[in-house]
Amino acid sequence: MTKLYNGAGQPLELGPALGRGGEGAVHEIAGRPGFVAKVYHQPISADKALKLDNMARQAHPSLLEIAAWPVDVLRPRPEARVQGFVMPRVNGFR
Repeated sequence: MTKLYNGAGQPLELGPALGRGGEGAVHEIAGRPGFVAKVYHQPISADKALKLDNMARQAHPSLLEIAAWPVDVLRPRPEARVQGFVMPRVNGFR
């Protein structure tokens, strides 16, 4: 399993990939069945990293009921640049 760190520097273990696309892969998160991690294939720009961090800070329960909105960022090391994000798991939609 791959280990990444959330915005608070706490480790998260990624589980199996649920899907892959052009910009990244979505993985299960060990111990967090209601959430998934999107991990980018390539490094993202500083602007996009800042946008994801700000979006995660704006997450609200009513928003999370209707959107797969970022709730936290992911980094390969606690001090590294953002590499992905955590979002609620949504099943049955395309």
